[in-house]
Amino acid sequence: MRIHSAEFQAMAERVLRVTELTSRLNVLPFEDEAGKAELFEQILGKQLPPRVTIHPPFYTDHGLHLDLAGHPVDPEERRLYLTGAPIDVAENVWIGAGATILPGVSIGRDAVIAAGAVVADDVPPASLVTGGKATVHRRW
Repeated sequence: MRIHSAEFQAMAERVLRVTELTSRLNVLPFEDEAGKAELFEQILGKQLPPRVTIHPPFYTDHGLHLDLAGHPVDPEERRLYLTGAPIDVAENVWIGAGATILPGVSIGRDAVIAAGAVVADDVPPASLVTGGKATVHRRW
């Protein structure tokens, strides 16, 4: 996605709106279930499935699909483009506090992502993934 395009502008406006909604979400009293549900519906574009929580630990009862963006690695393109890929989270997944799920990853049903894990590859169903994976794969 070219940074100075109409598509980028629309995404940037959506990010600002979601940031504002998230700020409101973060100040709601913990027990305000109706207020949280209303804000999550505005953020996600649909109601959260029953028994889903977004704060750690993150749990999906009916699956979730997110689209996240990043930046190209090439220094000449970093400030011109965004890259993006979906994240698909199947049903009955637990994602621990502080876990990082990178764009393009699919997480299979009944999987558990440990707190602090960095998930860069697909996670098979009914499996546990742990640990950081930050390693140098390319130098320039």
